Amino acid sequence: MAVNPARIAEVHWQATPKLATICEAAALEATKFDARLDSSVWSYDIVLLRSEAAASSQIEQLTASPRAILQAEIGDTTRPNATLIAANASALRAGLEIAHEITVDSILSVHRRLLASSPALNPGVFRTVPVWIGGNNPIDATFVGAPHEAISELMDDLIKFCNRTDVPMVVQAAISHAQFELIHPFQDGNGRVGRALFHMMLRNADVLTHSVLPVSGELLKRSRDYYDALSSYRMGEPEPIISLFADSLLAAVSNGGRLMADIAAVRENWLARLNLRSDSGAYELLRYALRQPVFTAERAKVDLGIGNPSFYRYANLLTEAGILTRSKFYRDSGVWRAQDVLDAMQDFADRAGFRKPA
Repeated sequence: MAVNPARIAEVHWQATPKLATICEAAALEATKFDARLDSSVWSYDIVLLRSEAAASSQIEQLTASPRAILQAEIGDTTRPNATLIAANASALRAGLEIAHEITVDSILSVHRRLLASSPALNPGVFRTVPVWIGGNNPIDATFVGAPHEAISELMDDLIKFCNRTDVPMVVQAAISHAQFELIHPFQDGNGRVGRALFHMMLRNADVLTHSVLPVSGELLKRSRDYYDALSSYRMGEPEPIISLFADSLLAAVSNGGRLMADIAAVRENWLARLNLRSDSGAYELLRYALRQPVFTAERAKVDLGIGNPSFYRYANLLTEAGILTRSKFYRDSGVWRAQDVLDAMQDFADRAGFRKPA
């Protein structure tokens, strides 16, 4: 049976001194990471964002390799899971772009982007049917979402809480996520949108103004703790979910920093192979490959504003140097990939405990 969640818009909950200290440390370390990343946002942040989206999707049992996900971004529809994960990255990016204002409409917009290819799941619309997890029906389920008749009121209440200024940031973001999952306002995609909301809250509060930390990678490694913490929240105990998100944010600083360092090492290795001027077209294509490690000629030419002869001249130079590899994958389109970047993303996935694609 569905339980109508308590309203939290005006709830005042005091963290223990120990938990408050951990939350403050997590926010501070995240902000310091963001400051270090600022000068390289053209590259590293995009890789981090995709890795976060992939980890969040893994929590929902969606698996695909970094290469398959990036191929899905440029039109390959042959792998359904990869297409869904690419849509999650797009939804997260869209959410961060409008995170300056946390509203019901902004959350609906993220959901609409996430499930744009699944009209039967009513993207961008609150559900009008019961939802549950586990069991064959709501009676046998381990969790039942809030009554659909109450969703609009509950979401308005949640948004009021999200926009309070008297709650410590990590505490507020963790509770907002847990309350969103308790409401479960959509027919599908609640987990992914709820984790996107956590990142939107961090962006809104200027904890992370440039980057995305792979928090979901840490939640994936501690999935049992994650589900138990959400269950505790449903029982009126917010401490476990707050502690888990604070710990995960701190750990993500470390793992995100390692991914950032791996990409930096790739860049330095590439530059050592070629003597390129920083204002040359080949250098711009090299930079482009760091942030878009799988691309077609058509996509790169548009994104970089270069013509056909120039693109192939630069691409051939980087291919001969072993930086790019050319192949075909979709409708006989020529595609280039930067395998070193894909390997760095796969190393992150391995550290996060990603399941191997079937």
